[in-house]
Amino acid sequence: MPSRIVTLVVDDPRGALPVIEVESPWWMESGPLVEAARLAFGVEVTIVRLLEGGTFPGGPVAYLVECPDVDAALLSPWTGKLLDDQRRAPYARPGGIAALTEWADAALTEQGLTRRGPVEQVRTWNLSCLLRIRTTGDPVVGGPASGDQVLWLKAVPDFFAHESDVMAALADVDPTLVPELVATRPGATLMREVGERDGYEVGPDRHFEAVKRFHTARDRVAPSGLAAVPRFGPAEMTVALASVARRHSHDLAPDEASKLANLTDQVADRWAAGGTKETLVHGDLHGGNLRLAGNGPGMDTIIDWGDASISHPLFDLAVLDSYTPDWAPEATDRWLDLLGCDRTAWSAFRPLAAIRLATVYQRFCDGIEASEQIYHRHDIVPALRIGLGAFDE
Repeated sequence: MPSRIVTLVVDDPRGALPVIEVESPWWMESGPLVEAARLAFGVEVTIVRLLEGGTFPGGPVAYLVECPDVDAALLSPWTGKLLDDQRRAPYARPGGIAALTEWADAALTEQGLTRRGPVEQVRTWNLSCLLRIRTTGDPVVGGPASGDQVLWLKAVPDFFAHESDVMAALADVDPTLVPELVATRPGATLMREVGERDGYEVGPDRHFEAVKRFHTARDRVAPSGLAAVPRFGPAEMTVALASVARRHSHDLAPDEASKLANLTDQVADRWAAGGTKETLVHGDLHGGNLRLAGNGPGMDTIIDWGDASISHPLFDLAVLDSYTPDWAPEATDRWLDLLGCDRTAWSAFRPLAAIRLATVYQRFCDGIEASEQIYHRHDIVPALRIGLGAFDE
């Protein structure tokens, strides 16, 4: 992976710090940028948002930062424009992370905890802002088990604002399935750090253990706890696919565009063929969204619930088409058995599950500001082609 060649644009006073090279190629990773600025210039920066980039990942990329103690002599003129965008998340504006921290500090006080040191910025992009907080104190009864701990503070854009509601509802029926919640508000969650590492490399057995636990928990969740979760039924999918087709058919070959039009017309029939049950769906249940427990399978935690919806349970199988681990066929069979779905029904529904990701990427682009659409806009057509490939099987 190529390194990032980074320009940090200071908001006030306006100007750019000298270009630095950061080994981490992933544009959304803020921690390496903060550390690189500290080492290179002896300053503390807060990454506000992406301004521009070339080809993701790595390469030339520019960010807006806050750096109140910067020596103006370090700055060179920067002639770009800082345009406003009504879709910009609150955390992606100057002062946004300070406001998040203020809310978290108040929540910690209510729990009998105190923040130790500054917050550590981990990730900032159009889908989330993730901060690490270290605490100490004497927790109140019913609060976190220890005052000395690491917490994650996560903020998300409006279209993911239901994430904290989903986690709270699941925590009521299986507290081990999601991170321990310390405080929540719409669009922000303060939670206890979980797991030793992510589960990108897990095999089918460990992955399926998490799937089974989620399957059991969601059947026990009270519907009132999911009132804010968006519904994605056949009518919504038909509209979403038609919108994607209208915008991107010109990027497809004529036969692909024709298949997409046919599939859009067939949503209701294929949906019914896969069964009529609708339930809570995670939406992105790959191994990377597992945090692995040190005590082995059966206690791993599922994270990142922003893609959750009330929809068809077969949609969660789409992750096996998009991430394609070697064990995908085995996992699919076990998942279908768990859901009581036969292979004929899955064959009919599978193109919808596979192509849904294209509608997700389009929703991201529609919901985020123009400068950050670069993360997703080149994913829509490839996702369409994956779905159309399932249409042929």
